Amino acid sequence: MSDFEKLKNMDMREIHKKTRITAEKLNYLLQKDFDKLESPATTRGFIRILERELKLDLSEILNEYNDYLAQKEIEERKKLEAMQQADSKKAESNERIVISATVEQGSTTSNPQLKWIGIGVVIAVIIIALIYIVASNDSKQSSQVQQEPQEQINKIELKKDTEQPQSNQTESQIKVEEPKQIEAKQVEPKPNENYIGTGTLTITPKSAVWFSYKDIVSKKSGDKYTTTPYNMEIENSTIFHFGNGLVTLEINGRKFNYNQMDITYMVYTPESGFKIITKAEYSRLAK
Repeated sequence: MSDFEKLKNMDMREIHKKTRITAEKLNYLLQKDFDKLESPATTRGFIRILERELKLDLSEILNEYNDYLAQKEIEERKKLEAMQQADSKKAESNERIVISATVEQGSTTSNPQLKWIGIGVVIAVIIIALIYIVASNDSKQSSQVQQEPQEQINKIELKKDTEQPQSNQTESQIKVEEPKQIEAKQVEPKPNENYIGTGTLTITPKSAVWFSYKDIVSKKSGDKYTTTPYNMEIENSTIFHFGNGLVTLEINGRKFNYNQMDITYMVYTPESGFKIITKAEYSRLAK
């Protein structure tokens, strides 16, 4: 018989006396009526209290509850995507109606006289452009005819100048500039301003919260349910699973403030601090 079955066979009054959990909430948990329970953090806290006070292993019901939350999150995401697609189609339909109405209005209010006036203006512009092009070609041809004799004279004078002996220059008259030496400046590497390091982490919940953690290097893990600030030592990169993300995290003078209402997965690295990750990334790092 599993510990969960043992729990179902225990006396409700005895359980309430030891755990202070009401019979109504306990009955919801035993019947696996998860949608009537309170927040995930509170429900997980109830399960941990039952395990601690009654010396039971309730990982079975905890895993079922986590699967229920994951399925619920998927369904809510699908509903949101369906609503967004419906809004997008509605907006596209409205845009088509507006464009169609604008085209129809333009076709009914157009003036035939304005159309002919526009055609006349275009023809006039084309004629003026042709006249300008013809005049420009005539001007260029005339200019080329006038420049040819002058270019021949310039060529003759240039040929005479090149035939004259050049004056000898002594070596003393030739100035040789020594190349300037470029001083190499050593560029010092800038320190990583985002580096935080390891040390004491203070987790301050804004409401009751359950969380678990796992050191990625040493594989050291644990979990905690708390309503007050909690201190723990961070030695390496560490992953976290919070029942809700309403927490403030502080380490080595750096604060990270989060207001996530739902289940939140995070990873801490000494190089860049805390970062929210997906459930798939959390599972991969937890291996």
